Amino acid sequence: MNYQALFKDKLLLALGVIVLLCGIGGFVYYDMNKPEYGTWRYGLCRTFAELQIRFPSTMWITQVIEDPKYAELYVSYLNAHGVRPTRAYKCNYDFIDGRIHMTSVTVDFDQLSDEVVAKFDQTIPFLINDPDLNLELPPWEGMDIEHLRPDYLDRH
Repeated sequence: MNYQALFKDKLLLALGVIVLLCGIGGFVYYDMNKPEYGTWRYGLCRTFAELQIRFPSTMWITQVIEDPKYAELYVSYLNAHGVRPTRAYKCNYDFIDGRIHMTSVTVDFDQLSDEVVAKFDQTIPFLINDPDLNLELPPWEGMDIEHLRPDYLDRH
C-alpha cells in the first residue's frame, strides 16, 4: 500500500474543505453585513412620509414591511415641541393602465384624503425614474430595545 499517495490525497482533501468553509464563511459574513435595500414601494412611501413631516431630517425609520401591494413604515421624528412621536404609514399601490398608482395611504390607521394621495400620485413617474430615490433600508438593530431611547434623554 502506498501511504504517501494516500496521505497526499487526504491532505489535499482537507485543504480543499478548509478553503471551501472559509469561502462560505466569508460569503455569509458579507451577506449579513451589507446594507439592505428596499423596493420602489418602500422608496415612494418613504418620500411620501418625508413630505408629510415638518422636519424630515430628523426622521428615523424603525421598521419596514413590504408586500407586493403595499409598503408599511414605522417612522419616528422630532417635532417642533421636541417630542419624538412614532407614526405608521401604510401606502397601497396598484398597476392601472401599465402605470404604478398609489391608491390609498393610511397614517396611524386613519386614511388620508383622496386629494392628498392623488396629488402625490402625479409625481410617481418622476420619482420612479429618479436615481436619487433613497432605497436604503434602516440597519437592523437586533432585539435590544435600548436603541429606541431618544438621544435627548442622555443629556444632563
